[in-house]
Amino acid sequence: MYNRNAAYDFAPLRKEQHGEGKVLKLPGKSQRKNQKNKALKMLMGSVFSVFLLSAGCGFLFISEQSKLAESIDKVSKASKELDQIQSENTALLLKSESLKAAQNYRDLEGARVEIVRIAGEDLAAVK
Repeated sequence: MYNRNAAYDFAPLRKEQHGEGKVLKLPGKSQRKNQKNKALKMLMGSVFSVFLLSAGCGFLFISEQSKLAESIDKVSKASKELDQIQSENTALLLKSESLKAAQNYRDLEGARVEIVRIAGEDLAAVK
């Protein structure tokens, strides 16, 4: 028939009927401490990794900046040398042209040169 005390039946909750494998154990103090230590170790490891990564990036940035500064110095020195060589080249070209002009004058010195002048009245006008 109908059992009025079925609502208060604690038989399914008894240890004998449940078995040993289904009993859950809460972590003890040492296990909780170990979990906290593992979490702390992971946190410290990640902080240390981030620190090393940022230090490496900083070192790389500084070294590349120094290389860039050296390259800029080399380029500026080469530019100054180029300007100096170009000015020397210009001076040598002017000297060469003056020497050519002097040589041409020397060649013309022995030749006969006639100077011809046109009178102002001999000019023709085109209409």
